[in-house]
Amino acid sequence: MNRLNIRMNKTLKRQIDIIFRDITSLGGLSFFILLMAFLLIVQQELFIQLLAGFLLTFAVVVLIRTFYFKNRPARKEYSNYFEKIEASSFPSLHAARIAFAAV
Repeated sequence: MNRLNIRMNKTLKRQIDIIFRDITSLGGLSFFILLMAFLLIVQQELFIQLLAGFLLTFAVVVLIRTFYFKNRPARKEYSNYFEKIEASSFPSLHAARIAFAAV
């Protein structure tokens, strides 16, 4: 019985990890670009708003990361400004993009 519980817990944890990985993908750049391409075809006004929001969100994140650096859980090495911005974990550009798209 104990082995069965351990196997079930591992399977459940694996499925939860997969679900969260897929949800996180919604904040990815590729999804956002696909969404903007779709809106460019269907509704140009909304596309312009989404593009402006994307650029504004990116600018705000870069500005905050410039003055407040927070290492990622898996530290990334950096040797210049652009790598430092990429190596910072706060604020999350993933979260900012999908929150803006949702709003």
